[in-house]
Amino acid sequence: SERFFYFENVKEQDGLFLETMKLLYPLETRTETKIIRRNKHLFLKQFKNDGFYLIDSLETPFEKKYSQSEKVKFLKERQLELLNKIRSLSNSETKVILISVPVFKANYIYLKSNGINLLNTEYIDFPGSGGQKKFKEKMSQIFY
Repeated sequence: SERFFYFENVKEQDGLFLETMKLLYPLETRTETKIIRRNKHLFLKQFKNDGFYLIDSLETPFEKKYSQSEKVKFLKERQLELLNKIRSLSNSETKVILISVPVFKANYIYLKSNGINLLNTEYIDFPGSGGQKKFKEKMSQIFY
């Protein structure tokens, strides 16, 4: 994939990065999207310095169009990998947010029952293809 949250030269479809930065740093992101993208390295540095870290639930993105139920099944088959990754990067105090419907549906109960400190109790829309408004609303409820 040519798109990834931490890739600095993403020219389009970078909604997760853009909407996350707008939520966390509203004053600094009151500008044109191209300026935010141009300064992505600075925003990522601030994100890290503020104690945030984003991981994907899978090591590689879905290569083809899956239905939501197929995505959930695929994600469930890899729950142990995700749990191990979270445990290797965090401790019992670490707060975790699951973003996107399939990720939430596949992993919420499993991660919660394995002691992961999940902040959201409902799915958070992925901020692409029109989900930006709902992403902002649901994430704002968690942060503010």
